Amino acid sequence: MAALGTATNTLLPRPILPKYGVLNCTGWALLIAGTVLNLAHPMWRQSRPPLTLPIVLLVLAIVLVGTVLALALYNISFSYIQPTTASLLNAFEPLSATLFSVLLLGIPFTGFDATGSLLVIVAVMCLTLDLRKYFRLLRRR
Repeated sequence: MAALGTATNTLLPRPILPKYGVLNCTGWALLIAGTVLNLAHPMWRQSRPPLTLPIVLLVLAIVLVGTVLALALYNISFSYIQPTTASLLNAFEPLSATLFSVLLLGIPFTGFDATGSLLVIVAVMCLTLDLRKYFRLLRRR
């Protein structure tokens, strides 16, 4: 599902971005995703913390900076780089999140983190290899 979501997030907006703009595409993407997610986990059935000013400000910061700004910048990148390059760079996001969690928040680095990091690196390496070049080398030998 993650691979399907990444492919959809990378390839679908490219043809419509020049016509409708980054903010419109980002807004509609977040609205559709939120609506679909709300069908699976209705918001009125979830427990809510008390609404204090610090909690509201933190939620706003997460929504605006961590979601809207991040997706808008990702969509803007399609004007400068190919979608495949953007998705490969996006694959390193879990590595940076793990690294910053360990360095800035003091979260312990476990074996699962090391395994996941290694799998991300191996997957990106496999995707960037030019297999035709290696097959030609094998045929020569």
